[in-house]
Amino acid sequence: MNVTDRTLEFAVSYGISHLSYADHVLIFTNAKEHSLTKIMDFLYAYAANAGQSINVSKSSFVMDPKAPTLAIHKVKRVTSFTHKPLPFTYLGAPICVGCRKTELFDPLMEAMSSRVAGWEKKFLSFGSRRQLIQSVLLYAYSNIIYLEATERCDCAYRVITKLILLWFN
Repeated sequence: MNVTDRTLEFAVSYGISHLSYADHVLIFTNAKEHSLTKIMDFLYAYAANAGQSINVSKSSFVMDPKAPTLAIHKVKRVTSFTHKPLPFTYLGAPICVGCRKTELFDPLMEAMSSRVAGWEKKFLSFGSRRQLIQSVLLYAYSNIIYLEATERCDCAYRVITKLILLWFN
């Protein structure tokens, strides 16, 4: 990890404003051709040194909805990535710009509900109940961070209440 950290510090000097990594990488930068070229050089150098490869078919970029078509085409040309519109989902959480729309959270709410419904029908040991609560509360945490809509909070509350009742039955 130390090598990655030093490499990232070096990359920042080339205009990368933020870099976040887990199982995926999110890079925030401007759409200047020079910056994009440096980022791609860095990614391919890292991939070669780490023995990994960039899956171009799974890679994409997001731009402001008001971005000019020429800028979008330039990023496509330099990176070979596809353009992905906003909103999108990153590690299960919806990423959007501007006002928060309740529809963005429907997949999260459905995932919470289906987890509870799927486990509810099974006989659960203490460890299984603990695992259920941990996995469902992970989704609930994402909702609590982002949600403003009362109806979605009420829905999350109902799912969590159902889970707690399941725990004590």
